[in-house]
Amino acid sequence: MVHKDILFEKMSFDNYNDVVQPKVAGAWNLHNSLSNHDLDFFITLSSAAGIIGNKGQAAYSAANTFLNAFAQYRVSQGLPATSIDLAAVSDVGYLAENTERKALVMDSMGSEGVSEVELHALIAAAISKKMSTSCSNQYVLF
Repeated sequence: MVHKDILFEKMSFDNYNDVVQPKVAGAWNLHNSLSNHDLDFFITLSSAAGIIGNKGQAAYSAANTFLNAFAQYRVSQGLPATSIDLAAVSDVGYLAENTERKALVMDSMGSEGVSEVELHALIAAAISKKMSTSCSNQYVLF
């Protein structure tokens, strides 16, 4: 279920949970399902909103903050993990198809966003371990 932006103080627990639970459950399910496999990489695509916030998107920010913490948890267990906190992807997907919403998001984040080509390059760098391992394997991109 997709919710319109809701300020945290007006958000019900169900509204919060509807947004947070898929990322939390998905990350744990992948982690547990792959626990007997020797992985070369484990990448979460998170959002810069988890670092800087975004008005009306407290639950979305919290869900992405969880992904960052989850990557740190995996690293602390000696398992591969990288969390990439993206600015909005500007040229494909929801924002590319909704120009009014795109303008609001870009203005709110103060960023031009990340292009699809840049996103693919970031994922390739994480897979090939060409990203630095400083900052607890967390990368914030605006």
